[in-house]
Amino acid sequence: MTVRGLELVMELHIETRQITSSVVGLGNFMLLTEIWLMIGRLRWLGHVQRKTGGRYPKKALNGQPGGRRRMGRPRMRWLDDVGEDLRTIGVRRWRRKAESRDDWKTLIREAKVLTGP
Repeated sequence: MTVRGLELVMELHIETRQITSSVVGLGNFMLLTEIWLMIGRLRWLGHVQRKTGGRYPKKALNGQPGGRRRMGRPRMRWLDDVGEDLRTIGVRRWRRKAESRDDWKTLIREAKVLTGP
């Protein structure tokens, strides 16, 4: 992203066109924010997966809505985003791991180490 892009997104007003350390630090902040969101998604996924089958969040997670889709590219679903996070940290068979709370906590700790703080 360019400096001008950072100005627009973060609502900054930089007088000079030089990249300052504070603007460069925003890139790290954005990376940390993405990692923080990924860890939150993984924690929520494990929480919902451990719920009993009749609970609404679990039904929504495992459900397949009926009907026809609109034309064009399908919208990005939450589970697609979480699947990308799981592939990033190299997790397979996540449903089995999520059933064990201790295993899932270990996985979250490893994800924090692999991706950052």
